[in-house]
Amino acid sequence: MRKIARLMLLTLLLTLAACRPAAVDAPLPTATQPRSIFPRNQPTPEPPTPTPLTRIRVFFIAGGDNGKHGKLVGCKDSAVPVEWEIDPNKTPLVQALEQLLSYEEQFVGSPRLYHPVYALKLKLESAELDADGVAHVRLSGSGSISGSCDRLRAQAQIEETILAAPGVKSLDVTVNDTPLADFIAGK
Repeated sequence: MRKIARLMLLTLLLTLAACRPAAVDAPLPTATQPRSIFPRNQPTPEPPTPTPLTRIRVFFIAGGDNGKHGKLVGCKDSAVPVEWEIDPNKTPLVQALEQLLSYEEQFVGSPRLYHPVYALKLKLESAELDADGVAHVRLSGSGSISGSCDRLRAQAQIEETILAAPGVKSLDVTVNDTPLADFIAGK
């Protein structure tokens, strides 16, 4: 029995000794000895190109939704995003506004979402994003909206669409050189 115990102990010690790392004579790399992961005389590969944005969000109104399917706006409504395909070579902010303003129906999609901005007959004059993330948007138009709820809905629809564009932190929107809220209110 003692021979078996000694044999097992010897086997265990030899196994543990074999698992220990061997001594290495080469110095470890330091900051003064940089090593490239790329073979010599090979160009460093270019970083991958970011995937261009191919979809934008344009907002419409879910009446009486009380914020269940989007941001609570207007008279207990929701501003609900609808995604649209875009040209990745054009500015997302401009394309979002063009999509919003060119849609000429009162309702969109299923379930039907309300589009109060259609009544304003607005046209995009310019849209620029400055270095601070402020979207400066100039619109022109001659339509009007009656009813305080529809005014709030239209303002939210335009503002949420602008704020959803990449890089936008705040906005400055005018219609015929009048602040958006004043134009919608008929001032």
